[in-house]
Amino acid sequence: MIYGDDGFGEADHFIRGYRIEDAPAVHKIEQECFDGDRYPLFLIIQLGEIFTNSFLIAGRGTAVVGYAIAVPDGNRVACGWILSIAVLPEHRRIGIGNQLLAVAEEHLRSRGCTEARTTVRPGNIPSQCLFRRRGYLQSSSMSDYFGPGEHRLLLAARLK
Repeated sequence: MIYGDDGFGEADHFIRGYRIEDAPAVHKIEQECFDGDRYPLFLIIQLGEIFTNSFLIAGRGTAVVGYAIAVPDGNRVACGWILSIAVLPEHRRIGIGNQLLAVAEEHLRSRGCTEARTTVRPGNIPSQCLFRRRGYLQSSSMSDYFGPGEHRLLLAARLK
């Protein structure tokens, strides 16, 4: 675990590593936060098994309220990807997303990454703002990246 099972965090929320019992809550977050293609439960479980040290959970009290998955790129040395990041709507705008992203970036740095990348929907302004506040810039626009009509912006940042 990156920050151990006990977590790391602010006074009212924490970030810790994924546990198998988090899968249903992460699935609920997927359902509430994403339109269209969402990670099915079986994939969340598999991602947790494969990327155990790269799958972060945000919580408040005993509730799982967000997650992020940050992994090194298997083809590009020193590049990492924020594969997904989400916080339940009722827990946004209090710093949880920013803290999740900061911990994800630190994880990538600890794995030798000097650059982080992610893709976002062009219409997902809150996500773009989160990444831009942390220094991400748009490096390209990709039409039909995830299939017809599923356009994405590629954002990238140097990890310091």
